[in-house]
Amino acid sequence: MKKAMNVLVLEDTEADRLFIEDALTLDGALELDVRFAGTVSELIDAARHQQPDVVLIDLCVPDSQGLLTFRTAKSHMPQTPIVVQSGLAEEELAVLALSEGAQDYLVKGRFSHTQLVRSLRFAVQRQSTENALRLSQQRYQLAAAGANDGIWDWDLVKGELWVSPRWAAMAGLPDGCMTNTPEAWMALVLPSDVHAFAAAIAAHADGITPHLEHEHRIVHTDGSCRWVMCRGLVTRDEQGTAVRMAGSLTDVTARKQAEAQLVHDALHDRLTGLANRVLCLDRITLATSRAQRNSSRKFAVLFIDLDRFKLVNDSLGHLAGDALLVEMANRLGHTVRPTDTVARIGGDEFCVVLEDIGGAAAAMRITERIQKALSMPVALANTELVVTASIGIAMYRPGHTSPEDLIRDADLAMYRAKEGGKARHKLFDSGLHAMAVEQLQLESELRQSIKRGEVHMAFQPIVQLSTGLVVSVEALARWQHPVRGAVSPDKFIPVAEETGLIVELGGHLLNLALGSVADNERQLANRHGTLRLAFNISARQLWEPGLVAEILAALQYHQFPAERLVLEITESALMRDWLRAASMLEPLRLLGVSVHLDDFGTGYSSLSHLQRLPIDTLKVDRSFVAGIVDCQSDLEIVRAITNMAHSIGKTVIAEGIETLAQYELLRSLGVQEGQGWLFCKPTRLLSDIPKAWIRPEISQRQADGVRRTGPLLSSGFGG
Repeated sequence: MKKAMNVLVLEDTEADRLFIEDALTLDGALELDVRFAGTVSELIDAARHQQPDVVLIDLCVPDSQGLLTFRTAKSHMPQTPIVVQSGLAEEELAVLALSEGAQDYLVKGRFSHTQLVRSLRFAVQRQSTENALRLSQQRYQLAAAGANDGIWDWDLVKGELWVSPRWAAMAGLPDGCMTNTPEAWMALVLPSDVHAFAAAIAAHADGITPHLEHEHRIVHTDGSCRWVMCRGLVTRDEQGTAVRMAGSLTDVTARKQAEAQLVHDALHDRLTGLANRVLCLDRITLATSRAQRNSSRKFAVLFIDLDRFKLVNDSLGHLAGDALLVEMANRLGHTVRPTDTVARIGGDEFCVVLEDIGGAAAAMRITERIQKALSMPVALANTELVVTASIGIAMYRPGHTSPEDLIRDADLAMYRAKEGGKARHKLFDSGLHAMAVEQLQLESELRQSIKRGEVHMAFQPIVQLSTGLVVSVEALARWQHPVRGAVSPDKFIPVAEETGLIVELGGHLLNLALGSVADNERQLANRHGTLRLAFNISARQLWEPGLVAEILAALQYHQFPAERLVLEITESALMRDWLRAASMLEPLRLLGVSVHLDDFGTGYSSLSHLQRLPIDTLKVDRSFVAGIVDCQSDLEIVRAITNMAHSIGKTVIAEGIETLAQYELLRSLGVQEGQGWLFCKPTRLLSDIPKAWIRPEISQRQADGVRRTGPLLSSGFGG
């Protein structure tokens, strides 16, 4: 059932009440509920009791006169539509009431029943429309304020522009200071962005784009630039011509800054702020494109690796290491030109792209300048350090098809520079690449050869110099390749060491060596079981956590006595961390395994370290033995080594003995044991190794006698 319209009437004259009652109750178009009040006080009380849908008031009642009557009613019923009625003389008051919010007015004696009903009905409808409009405006204002957007409205016909206070505030303009013209707007846009913005507006006005959406920069009154997003939509007339455009302006500076930071982070190293590998590759690509278009635009790539950086991290901590990297990055940045690119591409590795240089000579000069700058002392963690760098240089040439090729070549050159003794630089040549390809192929073939059993052991005797007796054999790795033939250990061992394959290879060879000696002894009718086996442990193997367990397992499997196993470890490997090495080797030494310090004299052991190192014997490097006869300094070095070893209870073995003169001199110095081609070349069969060595000048008759009676028996070890 439709609710009746509640009408509240302020009227104190009986005749006028009857007229109004007749008009409202007799009209069949509306269902009305009419109430009367004779004074303003009664009107307010009635409204409090039941809120009316519409109010009809007489401006002249006993307790109020004129506009005061309307104002009092309006103040108590602000959302209720009010129609006023007055006498003819007070019509001007009724008009004033309209200006203050009355919906309509009627002049007594001048309106009919129908006009009264229509006035009340329209008053309700207009009030409802105004309330809806007001609510809509409030919602819009709240939404605009919440979105923090500026609003603009542009009359395209008149050329007038209106902007909201928020719009003006984005440019730093006080409210009301913005000139309402499109030209004033464009004057705020950054000059370099004006053309694109104007083109976007024109494209939408011409119907090319469905709406306006454009990002540009405006100049704030403080001199800074703000990024804004301008959105808008046109209104067109009947002919389709754009007559008006309105929209919003949003400050997107924070988003643009965040996007720029993301891009920066994606292309730069977080620690040093330098370009990262991605940006470095991009710069090399651009330099390559320029060089391909113009052959005179030469450029080079430097690959820089800090020498012994790990030592800084291990001794002073990673924070100190990071501080060192930042310092080195700053020095690099100040050493090269602003047009060059300095990048950190990982760990302690840096890359520099030198553009538009004269050639290799210029690149070398810049490299020398960089090395000098990096090697200046740096204060770090209350310590003054001198850090050097190894640098590889690769000049662009037409054969480079990708930026990775240049970095690869520079890296190869750096690696060769580091091999030469660190703190050096080297220019890449095609031979280095061929060498790298060869090493990669060699690694692949070595892996397969281990599985196919192509890597085997050879043995060389170690002779007691005073008697000539063979007291030990050293196991030496040999590789017989089906195509390459015999591959030198000097060639494949470094490859295995660098790639980590030496761990697998070392375990394989240890079992081969132990098995060969054990099998050979089992075949003897009279098993001697006194021959010691010397086996080389590489630097890479030495620091493997499972090395000791692997050796113990091999000894147990082959039932080989631990006291007959000798581990040969190079001086440089052992001195990397001699305390840790001593701790790791202790379980083996307690079982009787001996440790020999191989290639002694080429490293940097001190006398105090030698006393503490877990070693039994020093093996003098063959480079000193080779010159012992003709070079007085080599002789004195060997003499000093021998005397020092004896003073701290160590024995001495000399490597590389090839002449009788060397043998005699070494024996006179007190060197206990030796090995070399003078005694026997390495052989695959243990049975080919004699039990003792006979001096060449012994006559055949004397030799026969020695074989019958003396210890220098020359028959093979295998019997």
